[in-house]
This record gives sequence, C-alpha cells and structure tokens, in this order.
Amino acid sequence: MVTRKSRALEELRHEITSGELKPGQLFSENEIAKKLGISRTPVRDAINALVFEGLVEQIPQVGIRVREFTESDLQELFEVRQMLEVHATNECSKIAKGNNKIREELTSITDEMRHFANQDNLQLFLMNDIKFHHRVVDIAKLNFVKSIIEQIGNRIKLTGFYSSPTQSEMHEATDEHVAIANGIYAGPEFAGGAMLEHLMKTIIRINKNTNYKLK
Repeated sequence: MVTRKSRALEELRHEITSGELKPGQLFSENEIAKKLGISRTPVRDAINALVFEGLVEQIPQVGIRVREFTESDLQELFEVRQMLEVHATNECSKIAKGNNKIREELTSITDEMRHFANQDNLQLFLMNDIKFHHRVVDIAKLNFVKSIIEQIGNRIKLTGFYSSPTQSEMHEATDEHVAIANGIYAGPEFAGGAMLEHLMKTIIRINKNTNYKLK
C-alpha cells in the first residue's frame, strides 16, 4: 500500500537523485505538499527520512536544502566505494566468468549508457551508470556489501552531478564500464583493477569540474 509519506518520499528522492532538485537548492514543506496535493505532515516525515539518508538538511528560519557534498564528504564516499566495489567486482567475476546471460545483461546496460551519451542525456545516462554498479554488487552475492551500497546508493547517484560529465566524458565513462565488464569476463585478476581505474578517473572528472582536490 502506497502511503502519503511513501509517495512524498519517493517523489522527493527522485527529484533529488535525478537532478531536478540540485545540490544547494532550497524548497519548503508547503510547496511540496501543494504540489502533491497532500498535507504537510507526511511531507515532513519524508523530509526527516531524507535528512537521515544524508540527502537534505533543514535550515532554521530558511527551509529545506538539498545537501551539497563537501570535498571531505566525497573523499570519504570514494574511499568507501574503492574498498567495497573493487572487492565486489572481483567476486562478481568469479560468478560471471563464462556466464553468457550475465555478459548480455551487463552489455545491455553499457549499450544504454552509450545510447544516452549519444543523446547527451545526463540524467538517464547516470541512471544506467548506477544500475551497472548495483548489478555488479548483486551478482557478487555479498549481502553485507550490498546493504552498505544500498544505504549510500542515493549519495553515489549525486556524485554524477558533481562530475558534470560532458558528452565526450560520458563516452569515456561508458568505455570504462565496458572495460569493467570485460575484466569481469576475463577473471578476478583483471576485474577489480578495471573498477578501481574507473573510480579514480571519476575522481579526476570531479576535480576537473569543481574546485575540489580529491585523491
């Protein structure tokens, strides 16, 4: 059953992770309640949930603001990703090597990335980018790692907007995902290294398009 709170939460989370509400943008309970045609109470409950997820912050006497990640926020996030996703990619490779169904599935996702890169559609490109990463973790069957990635998943989605990739950079990132997939098929000795290289290149793109100096 879809409650008013869950509806408000789903709508707000989508607007934030899709870039409709951008980092630093202010909004109010009233405008969201009016937009959804519901009372302020379920909207307030949804906002409290998003505060817990680290996606928004409440500013007294001002309103609600989509959280802007600091340099240290992003540095910590990528350090966590490097530890978890490199390991997950190696484990994924042990399961996926020689599995044509998994090969076709990952290829389908990278094809979608290429398609939306060709269209210069950042929102849908990033959606498939994240889908690829989550699928790798799913295939690895590491439940604890999966639970952590799910907890920080929406924060990971927002990193794409900090890198603000150009169309050519979207194609570069797609090539990196193809390399990860090829590494997965080749074996664990190649898989994790391809994932690490992709994460490091993502950091380079973020540094290029912001004033941050992530390592």
